[in-house]
Amino acid sequence: MTTLFSILFFIFTLVPTVAESQTADLEFLYKEGEFSVAGINDRRFCFYDHIYKSPVENNIKIKTLKHKKLLFGKMTVYYPEIGGNYPLIILSHGWGDGKAANAAMARHLATHGFVTAVFSSKKRKKPEDWLPVLSVAFELVFKEANNNSSPLFKKINFDKLGLLGHSMGGTAALHYSNIASNNISSVIALHPYNGGKGIVSKIGGENEVLGDVLISHSADSLILTGTQDTIALPEKSFAFFTGIESSKKTVFMLLASSKHNYPVEGVGNPNAGTYNSEAHKIYRMLVTAWCLATLKPEYKHSTFSAKLFSFKSFEFNLHIKPLLKSIDGKNCPAFISK
Repeated sequence: MTTLFSILFFIFTLVPTVAESQTADLEFLYKEGEFSVAGINDRRFCFYDHIYKSPVENNIKIKTLKHKKLLFGKMTVYYPEIGGNYPLIILSHGWGDGKAANAAMARHLATHGFVTAVFSSKKRKKPEDWLPVLSVAFELVFKEANNNSSPLFKKINFDKLGLLGHSMGGTAALHYSNIASNNISSVIALHPYNGGKGIVSKIGGENEVLGDVLISHSADSLILTGTQDTIALPEKSFAFFTGIESSKKTVFMLLASSKHNYPVEGVGNPNAGTYNSEAHKIYRMLVTAWCLATLKPEYKHSTFSAKLFSFKSFEFNLHIKPLLKSIDGKNCPAFISK
């Protein structure tokens, strides 16, 4: 009997320890990682500075990261200071926005061992507007990485390319990975726009040109949206999941009570959502986990990160499932993968 009580005591004291360990790993994902970060063309982004109040200390200006026809100003790049060969992730803003919206996410990802870049598109009214801009963004960073006098020289693993987009930028990200000559390995579409309602639909259209069918999709893809998105309607964003034909992993997640602008920084508005620190923490966690799982599978935290997107895993059911909510059953489920 004493032995039985001893065993039971050990089990019940072990469970909190395991949970605490998993929680610590989860915090690692939304907090800064282990890499010190340097920057190119970084600056303080006024009204977009909830997370970072000042530029990175090691910051240089490079004038060539620009395109007169397609970009406002110069691209901003973040990269780990320590030598190495890192995956590249380009982050794209949405309708009427600019690089400041994703700068904090880009800088955060760099602390986890990625080279990241943000840009401001001049043409940004319909999803198809972003396709040539994404091509230029990759070309400019590739050119800089092949310049032996650049801090990006030999920094980028060209076999591990990622693309993140918000709103119309997310729609473009999904489609660009289908047509790009470079090999996009991983895509994250945050609240991808596939049509709205009322004045939103009149201004932004219904994604008539690109559509939501993606045949022979070649990238692991995460589509992440929220139940309270009244701009990019979640049931319409879900159509991208059903429209993807791919042998790669595709995941759709619907965050409870999340609004359209919760993944980005900025002023926003009550309808689209303003910056929410707790919500942004969740997006940082999921985005970082997806990037580690798909672009750095050899990394020490990647196995745990991948389990967050495996719906039968203990990690998913403990940490992620409580954050999700269905709107209309199979028509817009809380989570689904293929």
